[in-house]
Amino acid sequence: MTVLPNANPRRASALLFALLLSACAIPTARMPTPGDLASAADVLEVAHRSRASGLLVDESFDIGPYQVRRVKRGISASQGASIGALSTESGRQSFRYEFKGQQDWQGHCELRTRDNGFQATQSLRLEDSRANLQCSCTSPTREVHLQLSDQGRSVQGSMTLDSSRHAMQQERFGLGDGGLRAPAMGYRVESPEGRTMAAVEVLHPGRIWQQRDLPLEQREPQACLFSGLMLYGAQ
Repeated sequence: MTVLPNANPRRASALLFALLLSACAIPTARMPTPGDLASAADVLEVAHRSRASGLLVDESFDIGPYQVRRVKRGISASQGASIGALSTESGRQSFRYEFKGQQDWQGHCELRTRDNGFQATQSLRLEDSRANLQCSCTSPTREVHLQLSDQGRSVQGSMTLDSSRHAMQQERFGLGDGGLRAPAMGYRVESPEGRTMAAVEVLHPGRIWQQRDLPLEQREPQACLFSGLMLYGAQ
């Protein structure tokens, strides 16, 4: 739980940081190659990716041998309520996309958020913010998933590829108390032994690293899920 004054400076600071990041840092910033992937990974570079996003933007792009097409963002929805000093607000955002490789995949991601507040005094406000992101990629024969949550501010999650489940970690950008809605460079996927087996950079233009010993049948669906994280972006 975060202690905030009534003006809610944490959110204002995070928003200002994100705007400055978008305006100044993103054109030259890149996510460093994770150490475990420096000499033993295939790199998939992104091409033809727009810096803009939204309902009226063509967000198609190519990544390595794959294509991301027909990105459709849903309408954001939110609702809130308050009782005395207590308040709560929940929100939902979603988008869909097509991923083309050796198979055609349908990608879908949904972000759910919840912000709770308590006005302790006129100048003191307590806040607790949480978010959960779930993505899936479905082909005619398979379905794979990832989920990320920031309960306790540290972003953690997992990627499930058929019967294989792997832990995920966030690569944060700059300072702050973290969370799925804080600026991030990308995400890492770890093997059961704690080795980084793959990673994605979500900063523009983006790229994917995959260990060369990653099974071939996992590469394409993993790239599909990573594409969803690129479309989610550097929040």
